[in-house]
Amino acid sequence: MKVTQNIEAQFHTLYVGYNRLEFTDQNGNEIKIMVSEDNILDIAKKFEYNKRTILEDRAEEAKETEAAE
Repeated sequence: MKVTQNIEAQFHTLYVGYNRLEFTDQNGNEIKIMVSEDNILDIAKKFEYNKRTILEDRAEEAKETEAAE
């Protein structure tokens, strides 16, 4: 039987090492995830895609706001 655990935390800090990710919430609770170099590269690609999408959406919202003024 596989046991899973869902964890919810409010992001406060992030540390990226060569073999782990560490998240800390505002209360000082830590989440440590062991990762490989390939995992880090995959995560970086996903963050880059999300970053690009967010910035494009914000640029579009700024244009709409300027046009409305």
